[in-house]
Amino acid sequence: MSHVRPGILVRDNHDRPGLLVHPQPRPSKSWLKAQTDRRVAATPEDDTWWHVLCLDGGAIVCPESLLTVLGPPSEADIAHAMAHANAAGRQTLTTLFPSGSPP
Repeated sequence: MSHVRPGILVRDNHDRPGLLVHPQPRPSKSWLKAQTDRRVAATPEDDTWWHVLCLDGGAIVCPESLLTVLGPPSEADIAHAMAHANAAGRQTLTTLFPSGSPP
């Protein structure tokens, strides 16, 4: 997938917008089997998995092949994510966007 990097705005496999944080190890087989979206368990072994901060709060892991790249986030996207994040999420956002703006 092109243009995939930390800080980019994406949609996950459930159509939720979020910000990529960092690559993540592939989840366990039992976790993959438990997912309701069967495409998740069917992802290739070499697919890259990403930690994603959802704009409406929370965080998920998602395989790169099921992400849709939307492009660089706007300042409004970052502010929205910051307003809905818990303390750990706000710290992560501050690390990704030290100026509060997209790079």
